[in-house]
Amino acid sequence: MLLPQAEAPHRPSYWYMRIGASLFALAMLGLFALLYHFAPGRYFQALFWLGDVPYRYPFLDSEAVLDAIGCARRGVNVYAANACMSGGFYNYSPLLLHFTWLGPQQRDGVGVALLLGYCAALALLPPPENARALALRCVAAVSPATLFAAERGNLDLGIVCLVTLGVFLSLRGPLARTTGYGVLGLAAALKYYPAAAFILFLRERRGVLVAVLLASCLLIAWYLAAFGRGTLVSLGNLPGGPPFGYWFGASNLTYGLALLHGAPVPNLNPDISQYRAVLLHDNVWLQANKGTFGLELLALAAALWLSRRPARPGLDAERAVWLVAGAALICVCFFEAQNVVYRGMFLLFVLPAGGWRCLPVLFLLWEEALRRYVGIAAADFLGPSPALTVQIGFWLLRELVWWLVVVDLGACAMRFMLEQARRL
Repeated sequence: MLLPQAEAPHRPSYWYMRIGASLFALAMLGLFALLYHFAPGRYFQALFWLGDVPYRYPFLDSEAVLDAIGCARRGVNVYAANACMSGGFYNYSPLLLHFTWLGPQQRDGVGVALLLGYCAALALLPPPENARALALRCVAAVSPATLFAAERGNLDLGIVCLVTLGVFLSLRGPLARTTGYGVLGLAAALKYYPAAAFILFLRERRGVLVAVLLASCLLIAWYLAAFGRGTLVSLGNLPGGPPFGYWFGASNLTYGLALLHGAPVPNLNPDISQYRAVLLHDNVWLQANKGTFGLELLALAAALWLSRRPARPGLDAERAVWLVAGAALICVCFFEAQNVVYRGMFLLFVLPAGGWRCLPVLFLLWEEALRRYVGIAAADFLGPSPALTVQIGFWLLRELVWWLVVVDLGACAMRFMLEQARRL
């Protein structure tokens, strides 16, 4: 059973094992920075072969958020499409709009800070147990999912940093745990879904748990009173897109099958208008939603059944906590809505637990690049029509792996909750 604040057993760990992935990620990001400045053609080519579709300059998402802050400061309604944001609109937390000391001119500084913060956060994860585990973490740390977020300077890099710091502090003493819960609360206020990490509250003793939950409820009530309207509008602006690439979520499988059945397309990257037109035709959207709901019920039943099985022997308390935090975050993201692939970075929390999960985790983090290789190779050797069949098969494999991983992680989260409920 996971103890409330159990310390990890002593393991011989060299400093380079803990910071190895950080140094590797920093070196790779530095290499891309050099390519961008001195050989931009190779920079764009390298990102293409890693599954990214880079913009003409980096940190586009950072620029969009900073533009929204500046436009809101001038009184523009940033939640609707507006000329100040070049026809775009804002879909993040309204709290960010009050960071008025930030502006568009700080795009590069904010982007670089996010990258450095991510590299530093990797060192807070449990140190790899051996050279093989270190190599796996390095490969996962610079996956296409991460590089996509890094190239865009996406806010989720900052959320990864905050959640990593919060979980790391929650494994320490009382003062550090309190600070860690505050950091997790800040992450939730900025992007909502990190509230899934509040599952770690259950590790506290009964009296402390009641106090933490009461404080959380008071802070949530204050947040809703101050930013409730903006929060509802921003939730209505959540993005979505075709389920065949750059997105993951529970709806991908049924929406993708509905799209393929409704209007076969020459490739697996239809534009948004075609995607919506097919799904809205003849109640296809409703049928797809019913299919998604049915799959979610099956996944819940499977996770409940698996949660009755004991945890993997030899998994220490520290790695178990990281596994539970990653499981909660991934499951909430998966079932909540469609997510861009970089949100899969929270699978990094799962890797320290080791075991069979490492292989599907690496597959999902590198899927964008693998999908591109498979598609190009199939087109070169088989021709356009068979290549489309191969791509559809690869997409189905990806979706099945996602469901397999999410069911397993859901079982881990449920097992944790049941164990803590018995303890309490």
